[in-house]
Amino acid sequence: MAQLIAEVGKLYRLVDDFGVGPGSLPAGAEVVVTGIYPPGTPGIGLSEEDTVLADYTRADDSVQTIAVGVTEFEQRFVAVS
Repeated sequence: MAQLIAEVGKLYRLVDDFGVGPGSLPAGAEVVVTGIYPPGTPGIGLSEEDTVLADYTRADDSVQTIAVGVTEFEQRFVAVS
């Protein structure tokens, strides 16, 4: 599989369920990447690699933002063409 390079503004689909509980995302959920931030960016969270921020619009039209390391994002999401 070719390496995914997440791009801001692009749409990606979740391959498998992500998380547990009320903040979880179901397989097939589509997210829009809103930013890619280097390690140590204030307010993003502690990570040793770049972090992808993406927005998921829930069934009630509320928007949930997720923060995922680039490696995990590349394993869990595929680009929507």
